[in-house]
Amino acid sequence: MGESVDTLQRLLKLNDLIPPLQRLVSAGLVSQTVGYHMAFATPEEQEELLVALGEAGLRGLSAEEARWLKAELEAERAGRGKWRTGRPTSSRAWPRLRRARGKPRRSRWSSSGCGRRTNG
Repeated sequence: MGESVDTLQRLLKLNDLIPPLQRLVSAGLVSQTVGYHMAFATPEEQEELLVALGEAGLRGLSAEEARWLKAELEAERAGRGKWRTGRPTSSRAWPRLRRARGKPRRSRWSSSGCGRRTNG
């Protein structure tokens, strides 16, 4: 087939997505990498994500943001969530992500292109 084992495992994980998210990935509106990370969420969490961000928000979701969401959900399930309230992290994380996406990111790397870190 020509595909690596890791690639096949990532593609198979996409089957864990709810049908609306599967359609977005199949249509190329959401990257496979984002879909892969979202597939680790429960179907209920995936529904919350779809409602909170909408299709337009999901289309612009970066792989880094998807990894952050996956880590937050896993931490909450393990009892290490940052927001220890009666509500799950997922319902509180989506609005926080939406707000964070509107702000410009601070780069930790210098703009000179030399590859050295800067303080800041």
